[in-house]
Amino acid sequence: MGVTLFFTDLDGTFMVNHQLDDTLRQGTKRIRDQGGHVIFTTGRPSVSVWQMEPEVDWLIAANGALIYDDEGELVSEKRIDPADLADFIMTFGSSPLKIITRDGVYSNASCSQLAGSYLKRRGLPPLPVPSFLLPPFLRTVETGVPAGTLMMLPAVKLELHDADPDKMTRFLAAHPNLVNAPSFSGLSEITRKDATKGHAALEVLQYLGKDATQAAAFGDGINDVTLLEAIPDSYAPETGSAQAKEAAAQILPMPDDYAVLHKMEDLIRG
Repeated sequence: MGVTLFFTDLDGTFMVNHQLDDTLRQGTKRIRDQGGHVIFTTGRPSVSVWQMEPEVDWLIAANGALIYDDEGELVSEKRIDPADLADFIMTFGSSPLKIITRDGVYSNASCSQLAGSYLKRRGLPPLPVPSFLLPPFLRTVETGVPAGTLMMLPAVKLELHDADPDKMTRFLAAHPNLVNAPSFSGLSEITRKDATKGHAALEVLQYLGKDATQAAAFGDGINDVTLLEAIPDSYAPETGSAQAKEAAAQILPMPDDYAVLHKMEDLIRG
C-alpha cells in the first residue's frame, strides 16, 4: 500500500507566510478526495490552530503533547507534572514565560512585553503595538497571570525565549522527565519526554491501524527531528534547520511556496 498519511509541520514547512491559504486548503481537499490524510503536526497550541478553522484529519499540537482525532476530539493529553511546572516557574519566572494548556495560553508577561519579543525575533524594533495589530496567536494569550496561578494550570508545554543555556541545562538535568525541543534556536519549548512529534505520530498510526511505511513526514525545525526520524519517508525543506535536514531522509527543494503540498500530491499519486 502506498503513502496515504502525511504528517506535516506548519510554520516554515507547509504554510505560506504562516497562513493556511486557499491554495493549501484546496490542496488538502484534493488529497483527502484521493483517500489521503494531511495531519498537522505542530508546536503551536491547539487554540492557535483552531483559529485558522482548518479541515483537519487529525491534529498533533504543542509538539505532541495534544492529539485530536478527525472529529476534533481530544484523544491524548500529556500533562507536565505539577512539581516540574512549579520548578520551571520558580527557576525562570523573572523572564516572560508562556504556559500552554489544552484550552489556552497563559503568561506572566504583559501584552506589550510579548509584542516586543515577537518584533525582536523578526529583527524589528520592539515598539508599542496596538493589540488589534498583533498576530492572532498573541491576541489569545492571557497575560499578566501571577506565578501562583500559573503553577496551578494543567500545563502540557512550557515556553521561554533566550534562556541562559547553562541554567537551562541544569534545569533539564534535574528534571529527567522533561525535554526541550525548540522550533528554532533561542526558544525553549519544554514538554514531557514522551510528548514529542515523533511519539505522537506513532501514536496516531497505532490509533488508525497503520504503519510508518504508509506515511510521509515533513518538517523544518529542531522540534521536527523526532518526527523525521520516526517516519522513514521524511523530508526537510532546504530552508530548514541543520538538525532537521540531517534527520530527514530527503531534502526538499523549495522553488515555490507550495513545494510540500506538491510533494504530497506526487506521493499519493504514486
